[in-house]
Amino acid sequence: MEYRVIVVGLGGVGIPLATNVARFLNADYPGGRMILVDGDRFEEHNRQRQDFTRLGPKAQVKAEEFRRMFPRVIFSYWNEYLSPDNVQILVGEGDIVLMAIDKYVGRKVVSDRVSHLDRGAVICGANDLTTGDVMVYLRQNGQDLTFPLANEMHPEILNPEPEDLEVHDGCAVQVVHSPQQLATNVATASHMFNTFWLLVTGQLHYEELFFDIVAGEMRVENYHGAE
Repeated sequence: MEYRVIVVGLGGVGIPLATNVARFLNADYPGGRMILVDGDRFEEHNRQRQDFTRLGPKAQVKAEEFRRMFPRVIFSYWNEYLSPDNVQILVGEGDIVLMAIDKYVGRKVVSDRVSHLDRGAVICGANDLTTGDVMVYLRQNGQDLTFPLANEMHPEILNPEPEDLEVHDGCAVQVVHSPQQLATNVATASHMFNTFWLLVTGQLHYEELFFDIVAGEMRVENYHGAE
């Protein structure tokens, strides 16, 4: 099977996530496609927690790198931020969308788009200083197998405060007053990749995963009965 995977956000979470997904597709599902989406640019101050070979538009730079590293996968890129307009073009039937952005509006935009498709999947990750979560939305044959990301249990996504989708750096958490932890970014990327792997291999059994790296704890929730 040839998967089409869209990675939204190429920051501290998105880069390790995209790298591992690309490596997995290259080895096990050649001919698959990956679309990298981010309107930000790599700058020198990003090197502390982001891996890149040159400065420039994040999506384009990583797509060029990945083409050399993973030749059996087809890469394309959008040097744009996610928006209600471009999501209609970007996300199509059967796509798997991996979201490494923290904006609630962005999550709702993708959730709403997939809710109008016959088939699609969204895996969304975010973290605070030492904790994080991964949310899953699955749709097949025009029916929701799980709750959409925008649901009554997540009112912050269902009714988000007005936000500018273009004010972020493509990272899972970019809160001005909250410093980031490399360890938590890596953990979020790892849990998102694990969730993606479980989905592709038919073993996914939860809708949301919570983790705390200090407490060494992880738990999952299955609200709607994911298959």
